[in-house]
Amino acid sequence: MHVVPHLRSGGAEQMAVHLMSQMHGNGFDITALVLGKKEGSPLEQILEQRGVSTIFLNKGAGFDPRVYGRVHRALAQVGPDIIHTHVHVLRYLLPEILFSYRDVTIHTVHNLAEWEVEPRAQWLQKVAFKAGIRPISVAHEVARSLERRYGVRESQVIPNCIPVEAFRPSPQEREQWRSRQGIAPDDVVYTCVALFRPQKNHQRLLRAFAAGPGKDPRAKLLLAGAGPLDECLRAMVAAEQLVEKVHFLGLRKDVSQILMGSDVFVLSSDYEGNPLALMEAMAAGLPIISTSVGGVPELVTEGKDGFLVAPSDELRFSDALNLLLVDPAKRRGMGAAARRSAEEKFDLPIMVQAYKHLYESVWSHTGKNIELVPTV
Repeated sequence: MHVVPHLRSGGAEQMAVHLMSQMHGNGFDITALVLGKKEGSPLEQILEQRGVSTIFLNKGAGFDPRVYGRVHRALAQVGPDIIHTHVHVLRYLLPEILFSYRDVTIHTVHNLAEWEVEPRAQWLQKVAFKAGIRPISVAHEVARSLERRYGVRESQVIPNCIPVEAFRPSPQEREQWRSRQGIAPDDVVYTCVALFRPQKNHQRLLRAFAAGPGKDPRAKLLLAGAGPLDECLRAMVAAEQLVEKVHFLGLRKDVSQILMGSDVFVLSSDYEGNPLALMEAMAAGLPIISTSVGGVPELVTEGKDGFLVAPSDELRFSDALNLLLVDPAKRRGMGAAARRSAEEKFDLPIMVQAYKHLYESVWSHTGKNIELVPTV
């Protein structure tokens, strides 16, 4: 049983759905337990198409004590052999886990431990890890953050992965998409796929873009996402006189096409775990310009498939944007290197195999015989 807060767009939720959809029916019988409500999202549709049973607990806004009873009934109904939790769901699972499932519960930490949950909830995470719930880090820097925050030493690292083939570049589709969007052949398109939240610090990106390529008529910046800072960012774009150059795309289902039509992927976060959007961009053959935070340096090799910039160095961020604007050969070379890195390091079967071994290891420690579902 995988437990997630919701099935809306988000890196952790996408990772969980990738894992569930690949493993269900291939040695494992997977159930998804969703704290929130059914919304008909693309991620929900993927699980439905794969035949993954999904239980929605219809949690209300904020803290909802009714969820504890609903969790109890769901666990009694399914009787999972292994529980795999994600993001901030442990506060609702912890009583049941400590009573019945502490030896067979895995929690993937998708972000730096300092930021995964709010400070007042971090004591629950500490209790969970001390009780034997096994934390899995999505990057080595995340593992180090677990030691800093909770004293957890040497947590196992299983990096997130994506279906790389789904983002394979196609020159013909690229040309068609750009034509439909009114993008000229010699325009240089920078794209950021990230929710409009403080963590992602789009303001840093906008300042760097305005100081650099924003002055060039060929440069465009696409922002795919939505969130609480939407109005603030639109106001900033207007103040910087970038309305004609910065385009707000909203939440999109066609991210692979957007990336295919782009030239450079940009990310200006203050902190990160193991960002799927960046992996998707590399799989699409895009060079990367990103702040050097969290697990990003474990994905991008400086000077080979992108540029890594200290969060405080907006001038260098702007310079990197300018460099890839004026040097198409470097864009192509770094993009090709990014695609090779994606194929070698974070194609989905790598992650699936790692979690398969983990589940079997967790179950073997119970002393019971594991009975795998026949492979289809």
